[in-house]
Amino acid sequence: MLDLHIHSHFSPDSESRIEDIIKKAEKMKLKVIGISDHYDLEDRVPYAYRVEDMDHYYKALEFYKENTSEVKFLKGIEVGIQSSINGFEDDRFDYFIYSVHGLPGISDMSNEIVVKDYEKFYRDYFDEMLAALEKVHKPGFLGHMDYPRRYLKGNPEVPKSLYSKVWDIFQILKEKDIGIEINTSNMDRIVFDTLPSYELIKEYVRITGGNLITIGSDAHTVNKVGNFSEKVTEMLKDLGIKLIYYCENWEYSGLMI
Repeated sequence: MLDLHIHSHFSPDSESRIEDIIKKAEKMKLKVIGISDHYDLEDRVPYAYRVEDMDHYYKALEFYKENTSEVKFLKGIEVGIQSSINGFEDDRFDYFIYSVHGLPGISDMSNEIVVKDYEKFYRDYFDEMLAALEKVHKPGFLGHMDYPRRYLKGNPEVPKSLYSKVWDIFQILKEKDIGIEINTSNMDRIVFDTLPSYELIKEYVRITGGNLITIGSDAHTVNKVGNFSEKVTEMLKDLGIKLIYYCENWEYSGLMI
């Protein structure tokens, strides 16, 4: 169907060439793809990844958008938001993926995290997310909402005792007209589940009616592009979702599923 969360060689942690990404998307018969390379707003923390030359990045995306016909090509960027930094503004893109990649005091959230109280860890993470979302204003999608699950030892789901915070996040997304990404990067790991988890997706559908849902592979290699897109599409269809969204020139459009 579509994949709006793809990293290219413009991200420090990817070597994928954009032309190869497009070929893979065409082979999979995806309808829409978006390149969304890293741009963490705070560059002084150890987990910060950034496009080094934003003008070069934008010009490359513009070139491929103008010269790609078999699949709709969108210009995105994954903005690493934080409560301590004001939101990012750049009208040249089509959309943003808003992601929280770290917490104050956590030097690295890309390796296994061992904590005594994972409920407190999730609580702190969601508090940071809520505060960071208050500072963003442009259309886009919240990326991998329960991101710590990828790295917490044992991959624990968000406890139901924290669902009130989850609902607060859903509410602010709705108020700001920001959608949510179903991230498939966890589905080929130990835990075969999406980010957010299936349980949180059901809550999102219950609370918002399934407002502005998109799908992203979070691919850092070409072979991951479009991973599990069709499977997630069928899952959403089973939950009563009729449209999956993309965002072009800051305006949402839906694809019937």
